[in-house]
Amino acid sequence: MRPRVRQTIGQRVIIIGGSGSGKSTLGEQLAQRLGRPFIELDALHWEPDWVPATEAIFRARISAATAAEAWIMAGNYTSKQQHISWPLADTIVWLDLPLMMVLWRVSWRTGRRVVLREELWNGNRENLRN
Repeated sequence: MRPRVRQTIGQRVIIIGGSGSGKSTLGEQLAQRLGRPFIELDALHWEPDWVPATEAIFRARISAATAAEAWIMAGNYTSKQQHISWPLADTIVWLDLPLMMVLWRVSWRTGRRVVLREELWNGNRENLRN
């Protein structure tokens, strides 16, 4: 019998993947289980009324959020922030799900958010136009 090897996850984890791949869900659950702050890049990027934060503000928010010793980050925005967060990360998880699964998940999520008028970030709510 082989001995069980306990694998540990890093202190600073970035979760990336396409829309609907489960980045936020996994990130929130992992952060809660490990007792680490959760950084949701969409929350740092979107201002009220779906106005994107300026690059300077977005980068400053990311720098402040990643100043902690340990964190779990979910989201992409690689061209805007990869140079800040990736050098700090010790673990990067890439979620790559089958297209049909992602399409179903995005459709279900969007429908639920529209019907329930679920607030996302900074007062923003999804509608079928955005």
